[in-house]
Amino acid sequence: MEVFHTSKGQALSVLSLLGLLLCLSPVVSGVVDVTITSKFPYYPDDDYTWLYCYYTGRHINQRGYLFGLELDTGSGQEFTKARNTYRNPRRVRVWHYDTRNNVPVHLTNAISCIGQQNGVSDKVITLKMREDADVKPRLFSRTVNVEDDPVTLEMVRNPDSTRTGDLEWRKDGVVLQGQRSLTLNINSVQSSDEGIYECYYRGAYTDRKQGIMRLIVRACAGNKYGPPGCSSDCPACYNGGVCHDQTGECVCPPGFMGTHCETACPSGRFGKTCSFSCSGGCQGQLMTVPDPVGCTCPPGLTGMTCQDACPEDTYGASCTQTCHCLSGPLACNSETGACTGGCAAGWIGDSCQIRPPTITQHPTNQTVDVEHQATFTCSSQGVPTPKIIWYNDSSTITPGGQISVDVITGKVNGIDVVTSTLTITSVDREDNGEYKCTSSNAAGDDTSQVATLTVQERPDDVNVTVTAVNSTALQVTWTVGVSGNLDIINSQVRYRSYINGEWTPHSPWRLTGISGTNGAVHISGLLPAVTYLVQFSVQNAIGWNRPPAWARGITDEAPPGTPLGLQATPTSHNTVQLSWQPPVRTNGVIRSYTVQYKASLSCNSSDFSHGVSTTDDSTTTVIGDLVPYTNYIFRVRGATSAGGGDFSNCNTTRTLEYYPTAPVILKVEDERDCNCDGSNVARQVALTIKFRRPDNVYGQLQAYQVSLYNRSTNEPFHRENMTSGLQQENLTVIVSSEQLQPAQNYSVTVSAINTVYRGIESHPRVAQTSDGCPDAPTVESQVTDDNCGLMWTPPSQSRGIITGHSVTRTVIPRHQYPDDSNAEVTKETFDLGVHQWSALKQNLSANSVIHFTVRALTCGEGGKSEELTCEATRFEPPAVMLLSTGPPVIPTARSFHMDLPDVSERNGPISCYQVIVVKMKKDETLEGLGRRVGAPDVILTDEAPQEGQTEPYVALGLSGEQYKQIVAHGVDIGTGEACEHECCRRSEVTLKGGNAKDPGNKELEPETKYTAVIRVYVDTSTSGGRRKRDTRRAYSTSPFIEPVVTQDVVTTAVIPIAVGAAVGVLLALVVALGILLYRRRTARKKVPATLPLTPVVTADEEKDELRGAVGPQVDTEEEVAVTPKPKPKPRPPKLAKKPSAPPPVQKPNFDEPIAISNLEAEFDRRAANGNQLFSEEFSALPATLGREHAEAYYSDFNTERNRFKNIIAYDNARVQLTPIPDSPGSDYIHASYMDGYSVARKFIAAQGPLPNTVGDFWRMMWETGSKTIVMVTNLKEKNKQKCTQYWPDSGKQTYGDIDVTLVDTIPMVDLVTRIFLVTKEGVHGRRQVTQFHFLGWPDYGLPRSPMGLLKFHRTVATKTTSKDTPIVVHCSAGVGRTGTFITIDAMLEMMQTEEKVDVFGFVSRMRQNRSNMVQTEAQYVFIYRALLEQYLYGNTEVEVANIQHHMHKLRTEQPGADKTGFEIEFEKLTRLPVDRANMRCGNLPNNMNKNRVLQILPYDTRRVFLKHKLGVKGSDYINASFIDGYREKDAYIATQGPLDRTVEDFWRMVWEWNSCSIVMLTELKEKGSSKSAHYWPEEGQLQTFGEVVVTAQGVETLSDYDLRTFNVCHTKGDETRTVQQFHFHGWPEVGVPDNAAGMIDLIGQVQKQQQQSGNGPITVHCSSGSGRTGTFCAISTVLERVKAEGICDVFQVVKALRQQRPHMVQTLDQYQFCYQAVVEYLDSFDTYANFR
Repeated sequence: MEVFHTSKGQALSVLSLLGLLLCLSPVVSGVVDVTITSKFPYYPDDDYTWLYCYYTGRHINQRGYLFGLELDTGSGQEFTKARNTYRNPRRVRVWHYDTRNNVPVHLTNAISCIGQQNGVSDKVITLKMREDADVKPRLFSRTVNVEDDPVTLEMVRNPDSTRTGDLEWRKDGVVLQGQRSLTLNINSVQSSDEGIYECYYRGAYTDRKQGIMRLIVRACAGNKYGPPGCSSDCPACYNGGVCHDQTGECVCPPGFMGTHCETACPSGRFGKTCSFSCSGGCQGQLMTVPDPVGCTCPPGLTGMTCQDACPEDTYGASCTQTCHCLSGPLACNSETGACTGGCAAGWIGDSCQIRPPTITQHPTNQTVDVEHQATFTCSSQGVPTPKIIWYNDSSTITPGGQISVDVITGKVNGIDVVTSTLTITSVDREDNGEYKCTSSNAAGDDTSQVATLTVQERPDDVNVTVTAVNSTALQVTWTVGVSGNLDIINSQVRYRSYINGEWTPHSPWRLTGISGTNGAVHISGLLPAVTYLVQFSVQNAIGWNRPPAWARGITDEAPPGTPLGLQATPTSHNTVQLSWQPPVRTNGVIRSYTVQYKASLSCNSSDFSHGVSTTDDSTTTVIGDLVPYTNYIFRVRGATSAGGGDFSNCNTTRTLEYYPTAPVILKVEDERDCNCDGSNVARQVALTIKFRRPDNVYGQLQAYQVSLYNRSTNEPFHRENMTSGLQQENLTVIVSSEQLQPAQNYSVTVSAINTVYRGIESHPRVAQTSDGCPDAPTVESQVTDDNCGLMWTPPSQSRGIITGHSVTRTVIPRHQYPDDSNAEVTKETFDLGVHQWSALKQNLSANSVIHFTVRALTCGEGGKSEELTCEATRFEPPAVMLLSTGPPVIPTARSFHMDLPDVSERNGPISCYQVIVVKMKKDETLEGLGRRVGAPDVILTDEAPQEGQTEPYVALGLSGEQYKQIVAHGVDIGTGEACEHECCRRSEVTLKGGNAKDPGNKELEPETKYTAVIRVYVDTSTSGGRRKRDTRRAYSTSPFIEPVVTQDVVTTAVIPIAVGAAVGVLLALVVALGILLYRRRTARKKVPATLPLTPVVTADEEKDELRGAVGPQVDTEEEVAVTPKPKPKPRPPKLAKKPSAPPPVQKPNFDEPIAISNLEAEFDRRAANGNQLFSEEFSALPATLGREHAEAYYSDFNTERNRFKNIIAYDNARVQLTPIPDSPGSDYIHASYMDGYSVARKFIAAQGPLPNTVGDFWRMMWETGSKTIVMVTNLKEKNKQKCTQYWPDSGKQTYGDIDVTLVDTIPMVDLVTRIFLVTKEGVHGRRQVTQFHFLGWPDYGLPRSPMGLLKFHRTVATKTTSKDTPIVVHCSAGVGRTGTFITIDAMLEMMQTEEKVDVFGFVSRMRQNRSNMVQTEAQYVFIYRALLEQYLYGNTEVEVANIQHHMHKLRTEQPGADKTGFEIEFEKLTRLPVDRANMRCGNLPNNMNKNRVLQILPYDTRRVFLKHKLGVKGSDYINASFIDGYREKDAYIATQGPLDRTVEDFWRMVWEWNSCSIVMLTELKEKGSSKSAHYWPEEGQLQTFGEVVVTAQGVETLSDYDLRTFNVCHTKGDETRTVQQFHFHGWPEVGVPDNAAGMIDLIGQVQKQQQQSGNGPITVHCSSGSGRTGTFCAISTVLERVKAEGICDVFQVVKALRQQRPHMVQTLDQYQFCYQAVVEYLDSFDTYANFR
C-alpha cells in the first residue's frame, strides 16, 4: 500500500478508487486510451480516498481541475481546496482529507476525466459512494442496446443502515416521479435513457448516502454499428469486449487488448496497449474504461469492493467470462482464461473463447398449395455468433416482398446459438426448387442439408389451336404446358362469334370428358365466314386453369346478302355518285359489286339497260356519261368467292343543272329622252332592254343577268340580275349604272341563270344613251375698277350637243359675307355663240360681293364653273326703316318710351344712330308738321325750313354696337341725361342756316305733343374702290312716329301713391333677377343682354392690371379671378324694362342626399331654365373663411410658396412638414388633408409645385408615406405655366435630400403612368411612388364627356389600396379639378354603399379644409354629369377569365325586359344623342356633295382638316374623323368610301397626315350599289390625284384580304412613302362574318405594318365610315386592352367611338360581333389566364 503524508503528518491508507468512466463527447473515429482506477469504490468518512486517471496523449482539465464532477450532490460541481491533486507523467491523481481536521468529506459523486488523442477526446466517468450508504448498486454500470427488451436497474439495501421510509430515484440529478422501490424498470430502452442514476431515502439526499450507477445505451441493435443508420456488422469482440456503436471498434475491458480484444495483458497491466499498471496493486480498485464497456473490477476479481476472487470456471474483468478448458475449471487462469492442458472440445483460441459454427437444425421438404405460406428453419451454434445465409438452388436469397428471414440469438452453456427462419408468405410457381442454409463466423462455416419446395397450383400454359372444317364447323386442339404438379382430370370448351363488329355472348361451357395434357374436339352449327373466339379450360385436383386459354378461328365463306342503304347523289350535270352499306351478312370478303341503272323512274328488273362492276369491295362508285338534269334509277349487289348475292332496293336521283342556252335580245333603248333634269343634276342613265326566253334552261330558272359592255374595250362594267317575270316568254328590264354615261354607245347582253349556272350570253345589242349634263365651262374673270364681267369657253365633256350657256349671279351683302343665306340670285341664258357677260358696278347692288358661275346647256343644265368674284364696294344709305306697329305708348309728364326699328346694313355698315325729337303744336298733324319743319329726311339739314333747322334736336346718339344691344328694348325719351356720344354732334345743318338745339335727352314738357325719327349714317370712310366725288346723302331717316302727348303733372304725381307697393315689389324682383342673370352670364363669359358702358375686363386686360401687384398672381382660367374695379365710363341711356322672368323652378333642399334612382330626374330639374337650380345650389356653397383660419397661409414667410393669392389652405387641415432648422416657414406647404367617403384623410389636395416648392413637395411625399400622385393638369395650358415639372425625364434627380429615379413610363390615351423609386439621404430602404397623370382635361373648359375622367378614376382606384393613402391630388391651384376628382371618388363610393349621393354636403365639408374646392359652377355640374354617367351605364369592364359567363348573361333575356343583355346594352348606345350642332362644317353648301351619307358627318371637334387651297371654298373639308385608340390619341382616321369627286381629297389626307396603312372593309359594289370609288391605280401603273402621285407596286392575295402596296409622293417634294392597303373581303353584303378569325388576323397584320411604318394614323373606311369601320376600330381597341390588362369593355369602347363619330358600330349584329371577336381571340389560347 502506498502511504502519503500531509502537511499535518497524518498517514492515510490508500482507498480503493470508486468510479465508472463514461465517454460523453461525440466520437468521430477511434477510442482514446484512458482509464480511471479508484481506491476504493466506497470510502470511509474518516480516511483518505484516491482517484487515478491514466491516459495516452494529453489530459484535459475541467473548471481548472484535473477531474470533473458530473453531479451536484450539495457542494456544486467544482473541486474544492480540500481536494488535492497531483500530476505524474501519463497519470493524474486526487485525494482528500478526513474529518479529523474538521474538513467535511463530500466526495459522493460521479467523477470524470478527459483524455485526448489524435484530436479525439473521450470522457470516462467513475463513481464514489460512502461506506455507510443506505443503498448500493448491484452493478456500477450496465451496458444495453437501444430498443432492447425491458431493462431493470437494481439497488440493494445496506443491512447496516437504520433508515426507513420511501425511496426516490434521480436521473442526471432530476427526480424521477413515481419510483419508490429498489428496482427501476425501463420497458424499451432509448438513447435518452442513458445517464447517471441515484437511489436514496426520500428526504435524506443531503446526507449523501445514496447509491449511484450508470446506464450506458448503445445507439444500435446488437452486433450493429453505424453511421449510416447502424447498417454495418460489428466485428467479433472476445473476452468481454463490446462493439462501439459509432466506430465499430472493439472497446476492451481492463486486462485485454487487440483488434478483437483477443490478447490478454500481463498480470497487473491494462490499457489499449497494456502500458498502464495499478499504483499499489489492482486488488480492491474499480476500473473504468471508455463506453460502452464502463466500470469493471480488475481481471480475476469481482464483488462490490472488487476484492473477491473469481468463482470456478470464470475469468476476466469482474469474472464475467466462462472458461472452456479440457482439463476442467481448475486448469483455467482466472485473469486471462488460458487453459492448462488445452481447450475443451469445439473451442479454440488463446483463451479458448472461439468455437466454429455447427448446423444443429436442418431445413425439411415442403409441399404447399400456391399462394400459401412455406417455412424453412435452420439453427447453428458457435462463438462468436454465427451468421446464417439462405440459398434457393444456387442463388442467395435476399429478403423482400413475400420473403422474410427472422433471426433469434441466444446462449446455451456459454455458446452463441442462432436460429434463422425463412418464410415465403405466398408461394408461386417460381418458388419451386431446392433450399439450404449456410452458417459462418470468424472460425469457419457449415452447410445444411437440401430441402425441396413443391408448389401445387391450377393448370396453366394451355395452348389452343382452332382451324376451319367447313363454312359451319371448326376443330379445336390443345396441349397443357403446366399441370400444376397434379394430374389433368377433365377439360371443357365454349365459344362466341364476332358479328357486325361486336362479340356475341359466350355459349355455355361444354365438358369434353377428355383428360391428359393434350386432345382435340369439333364445334358445329356455326355461321359462314365468321370469326369465333374459342375458350378452353383443363382441370386438376385444385381446379380449372385461370383464365381459360383461347384462340380464334374463321369458318369458310358463302354468297353475300343484300347490300343496304343505296344512296344516289348527283355530282355534276352528267355524273352520279353511288354509295351503299355492305350486306348485314357478307358471308365472307366482298370481292366486287355490280351496279345496274337506267333513265327511268321504274324499278322493273327486265329493262335495266346499263351496268358496271367494281374491282374491289369499295361501297362507292361514280356513274358517268349521263344526260343533264335527268331522272335515273339504280340498284347494286355484291359477290364473294362463293358467288354473287341478291340485288338491293332501287334508288332514284336526277343529274345536276347545266349552262342554259342564250336568250334573244329584241330591243335596247334609253329610258329617258334627257339624262339631265331641271335642277341641274345629272340623272342616272338607264337602258330599257326587251328579250325572249332561252330555248333550254337546263334547270330551274332563277334569274336573267344583264351585262353592259364598254364599246371601246369590250369589257363588262356592269352586271345586274332580274328575278321577276321568269315564266314569261318575252321580258323587259330597265338597267342603270353610275358608269353609264350620256350620249355614249354601249353593248348589251342577256344570259339566263338557273340554280347553279349562268348560261351563254346572248348576241350583243348596241344602243346609244340620251344627252346628259355637260361638265363645267372654263371661265376667265373680266373684272375692272368699273365693271364686273367674265368670259367662258365650252366644257371639254359635253355629254351631248351644247345648245347654250347660263350665267348665275349671287349677290351677298359684304357685311354678311361669306354667309349667303340672304343672297340675291339671278340667272340669264345665252345662245351658243355668246361667250361673255359684263355690267357696270354702279348698276349692281351696293356694298356687295357678287359670285358668278356659268353652266353649259344640252337638253339640261350642266356643271357649275369655277366661281368668280366681283365686289361693289360703294356704300349707300340704308333703305326706309319701318317703325313699330305695337300698342300705343303711355307717356309720363316728362318722358315717353320709344320702340326702335331694326335697321339693315345691307348697303354698308352704319356708324352712327340718332334719335331726333320734334316738339309739335297742340293741334298739329304730322302732315302739318312736315310742311312746317320739313320731311323726316330733311329736318336738321340745310334744305329744311328755318324751324326744321332749329326746332328738332338730337336726344340720343349711339354707335352701331350700342344700337344693336338696345334695339330689342327701345329707349326712354325725356330722361334728362346728356348726350355725349360723338354721334350726338353730327348734323347736316351748316352755320348759314341757323343754330340747331344742343343735343341731349332733355326732360319733356307736360301736356305737350312730341314725335321723333331715327336717323342713321352709313360709314362712307371705309368704302372701297376708286374714290369718287359722292354727291349723295350718307344717311337715311325713318318716318315720324305717331305723336305722343305727355301727361300733366297732377296725373303723374298720383301714380306712385296708387301703385307704390307694387312698384317696390317689382323693383325688388327686377334687382334679384338682374343679379341672378348677371351671375349666370359671368359664369358663361357671355355678353350681357343689357348695354354695358363699363367694358368687360378680359383675361388679358386683367393680367395687365395685376402686373406689379405684391404676391402671387390670380389664376384667370381655371380658378376664380379677382377682377379690378373698372374705370368710370359715361352713363348709358336708360333702357326699357325687361319682360318679367319665367316662373321660378321649385327649389330643392340642397342638404338632402339624392337617391340614385332619382338622380336623372334631379339632374334634369336642376338643369332646367339654363341650369337655374345648379346656379343656386353652387351659390349656396360655403364662402371663404376668415383670415384667422389661415395664419400659416398669410404668413410673410410663405408668400412665395403660394401659387395664387385667392386659394387658401386653412390651418385646421394643412399638411405640416418637419421644420428645417434656421428656415422659417419650412414646415409649410400649400396642401390640405381631405377626407374620403369612408377613410379619414384619404387625400391630400395640393397646388401644382412651384420651382421653389418642388423639394417641399417630395418632403411631403416622404413624410406622409404617400405612394400615389394624381395629377389633373398639364405643365402648360394656353401657353401659361400651370405646374413646374417635379420629376426627372429619365434616370435620377435629387430634390433636397431626396433622390427620385424614374423607373418606367407607361403612356396611354389621356393617361401617362410614371413609376418612381424614392430614397432619402441617411435613411435605409426605398419606396415606390406611382404618378397617374390625366391628359384629358382640355386647355379650355371641361372635358366634353365625363367618360374619360371616370375611366381614369377606375385606373387609379384599381391600382391603389387602403395602404396607399394618403393619395396626393393636384392640379394647378389644387381646388378646381382636384376638388372635382376627390368629389367624384367619394360620391362613387357613396353610390355603391348607400345608393345615394350628396355632392352639396361633401363639397361643403371640403371647403372647411381648403377654400374654393370645386371652383366653378361648370365643374360642379360636371360632377353630377359624371355620377349620372356612372349610374346610367355603370362599370361594364369584364375580366377575361369571366368572359364566357358574361357572354351567357348577355345572350339571356333579362327578367321583365323581354330583351337580351346584348339588346339592352345596344339600346343604351342608340339613345346617345347625335350632336348635330357639332356638324356645321359638313352641312355647308360647298361640302354637302362630298358626303356619301348625309346622316353620317364628322363632328367639327373631331374632323380631319386638309390644307386649305387658296381661293377654293371648303377645300379643307373631307368626311373623316380622328378616332382614339387604346394607347394613342388619333390612332385611326375613320372615313367614308371615297366618292369619284373626293378621291383627290382622300389621297391628300393620306399624304398630309402621314397615314401608311389603309383598311378597306367593303367591296366597290355591294347589292348593285356603289360603296366606294376605285381610288387606286392598277398594279404597275402610276396615277396622279391633284398634287399626290400614287404608284401601285404590287398586290398579294391572302386568305381574307388583298394586300396592295403603293409608293406615294408629292409633286412639290422629294419624299416617297410606302402605303399599304388591306382590302378585306370577308365581310358579307348582309350581316357580319360567320367568325372573327379573318378580322383578328387582319388587325394583327395592320399592327405589324404600323410598327414598320412609323405609326401614323390608320385610315379605315367602309362605305359610310361608321358601321364596319367602327367595328374594326372597336375590336382593335378592345383587343389591345385585353392583351395589356386582361380586361374587356366593349360597351365603353363603342360609346367612346360614337362620341367621336356618329353611328359607329351601326347594328346590333356588329356590336355582338365585337364580343365574338374577343371570345375567339381568347379561345386561341390554352387557358384564358395564359393568353398573354
